[in-house]
Amino acid sequence: MRRPRKSKEQLREEQEAMQKAIAVYEGPVTLCWPGKARATNKPMRFDRAAQWLAKHWNDPGTESALAKGRRVGTARQRERIAKRNTPLLKVIAKQERKLKWRAQ
Repeated sequence: MRRPRKSKEQLREEQEAMQKAIAVYEGPVTLCWPGKARATNKPMRFDRAAQWLAKHWNDPGTESALAKGRRVGTARQRERIAKRNTPLLKVIAKQERKLKWRAQ
């Protein structure tokens, strides 16, 4: 179910309330660089889970047999494609060199 639309009066009241809140604010104001929003400078949580993660952040991940097979298969497929395209890429490079030489 859709929410009912706000009237112009309600929108104006909300905008005025926002302006008053901004005018009254006395906290720190920091300049953020344009782009993706970043988190605030909150103190880092350091409970047992965070301590474990800090110790084991570079442990090798566990990979299922299916995922490993898929990764190996796609790597093999990339190698086959590269091997198949090598002569074609040589011909293209030769043609580009000729065109560059003629353009001089």
